[in-house]
Amino acid sequence: MKRFLTILLLLATFPLRAASFESAEREIERSMKSGGVPGVALVAASFAEGVRVCSVERRPPLFRLGSTTKLFVALAALRLVDQGALRLDGPIGDVVPGLAPALGAVTLEQLLTHTAGLAEDAPQTGPLDESAPGAGHRLDRRGALRLSRRGLLVREPRVRPRRRRDRPGGQAALSAAIRSLVLEPAGMAESTFRPLEAFTRPVALGHDKAGIIRPIAEHAGNYPPGSLFTNVEELGRFLSSLPAETLERLGKARVAIPAQGRSYGYGLIRDERRGARVLLHAGARSGYGSTFLFLPDQRAAVAILANRTGATMSSAAFAAARELAELKEPEVPAGVVELSPELRAGVTGTYANGTFLPAVELVEDGGHLVIRVGGKAFPAECVGNDRFRAKGAGQLESFIIVRDARGQARFLCAETWALRKRS
Repeated sequence: MKRFLTILLLLATFPLRAASFESAEREIERSMKSGGVPGVALVAASFAEGVRVCSVERRPPLFRLGSTTKLFVALAALRLVDQGALRLDGPIGDVVPGLAPALGAVTLEQLLTHTAGLAEDAPQTGPLDESAPGAGHRLDRRGALRLSRRGLLVREPRVRPRRRRDRPGGQAALSAAIRSLVLEPAGMAESTFRPLEAFTRPVALGHDKAGIIRPIAEHAGNYPPGSLFTNVEELGRFLSSLPAETLERLGKARVAIPAQGRSYGYGLIRDERRGARVLLHAGARSGYGSTFLFLPDQRAAVAILANRTGATMSSAAFAAARELAELKEPEVPAGVVELSPELRAGVTGTYANGTFLPAVELVEDGGHLVIRVGGKAFPAECVGNDRFRAKGAGQLESFIIVRDARGQARFLCAETWALRKRS
């Protein structure tokens, strides 16, 4: 398999001029070899005027971002708020007609901070029409979006098409809004949500363990949470053009992430456990992975893109960031806390979040806790304060049980996900 590596630096101020990024390049090469990643692109940016672009490729290829797309959507939403077109505390039903009352009462603030209580149902294949309800379709009231009483599950809506009004350039609402609000001001002319546009330019084809993914996974409903195409050159312009006050607004701590000891803002996670402030987000989707990492106090940022399913390359992003700032590793609890039979029994059960994430079972086996997911089982050790580790369990390697006011186990939180106890 032919592999390629692109490293792009936006050189303006001391931190980038002094950095060699040799350790980052070694980590990238290690990760590419061990993870079967065919292509990686790294960009480091300094927030300054008059940046100079140095690229090893005349026209770097487009990658699809995954969840790092949320930063662009959050920025567009805030710009609409500043224009008076949206309100952070305003119910979305005010601007999207036809929603069920419970869904219409959700606010933009809740959507941006992932606190609306919606289930994780994000299939990567589905309808290709990106028109939102209320724009290109009218919801059938009898089959409108409904929230079940169990976890506010959003059910699949039945929609009745209506005559669609053309929009400038033939683009529907979302892609046109993001383009005018964020992409064009940042000089990102080749970046797009739409594959029929992206594939008129060089594209790093998405891979999984079997090779190139054919056909590509496409669902217009996944555009806002994770489907923007961009390249390192345009991404570098975006990173370096973000004003300090905008970055602070996006990265302000607004809600705790229990499993990580970090907090979430608008499209960025805030990490203050490393000795220097770090704002970051990772992205994973079919065929691609990415990580954005900002160092506000150093006025610098790093982003890495890869064309392998789930290859966030976060270790390489941190290796690059360590050449710009002194970052320490977060403290990891070393000891193991023995739980009484009553405490073990109190946390066992099935935890789930929609249909996109697999259900997780926490069971007792021979006086020990075991976490089961995807047909595999991993011993789970308590390290204190309802925090657990399960070596080898991937995204469930570190998790925490969150209890309700009565002290009953209610959620299992791992990384940025919350799975509700069902039984």
